[in-house]
Amino acid sequence: MGSLAIGAGPFAAEISVAKAIARVVGAHPRLQIKFTVAEPEQVAEDVLAGRIDVGVASTVGLESDARLAAEPLPPLRVYLACRPGHPLTKETRPTLARALEFPLATTSLRGALALLASSAGAATLRGGPGLASFIPQIVVNSLAHARLIARDSDALFTGTAALLAEDLAAGRLVKLDCHVPEMRTTYGVLYLRGRTLAPAAKSFIETLRAVEVEAARTDVISSPPAKSATSRRQRASARR
Repeated sequence: MGSLAIGAGPFAAEISVAKAIARVVGAHPRLQIKFTVAEPEQVAEDVLAGRIDVGVASTVGLESDARLAAEPLPPLRVYLACRPGHPLTKETRPTLARALEFPLATTSLRGALALLASSAGAATLRGGPGLASFIPQIVVNSLAHARLIARDSDALFTGTAALLAEDLAAGRLVKLDCHVPEMRTTYGVLYLRGRTLAPAAKSFIETLRAVEVEAARTDVISSPPAKSATSRRQRASARR
């Protein structure tokens, strides 16, 4: 019984929030849920204004806000991906600076990701060091839309292992060998400090944490094993 209002940033929405909501509804079919996706700043504002009960968005710059309880969730690795046949697929281990010569289709970046983009010459930082943000060339608030854009253009898509898995398996996207350890998610759970959470909100947060644990298990994309010269000769011999 009752209702629950949830707001989430684009990454969190697709990685874990939608799955967590599905499980909560499965356990409590009479619960009414309102779920909106917005930029992290808007999610935080909605929590502070009481428009939503729980937010799941970037916690960068919010750690010192006494009004908010900001519980970081385990960071997940973020990869760059592009369409098959993209110019970068012909290069061995392209640098981040080289990759960012192409359009980036994603949400606004914050914290370490913004600093990386700036250091690679792709952006001028907005805000101070703790609130650094980078607005990409193609700004979206839906990673599903960004994925479609990357599949049909030279734009790059940013995604976690779980977000990329289906498109990589189907050959619609290719992961670039451009690993940067600092490329990780920064979102967490936001709610009003000092306010007692309703049972529905507590249930959602507990379920969300469980989904995040599952996402962490698929955090790393395994590269296909290199084909040895011996195996190539054997295949050539078999064809003859």
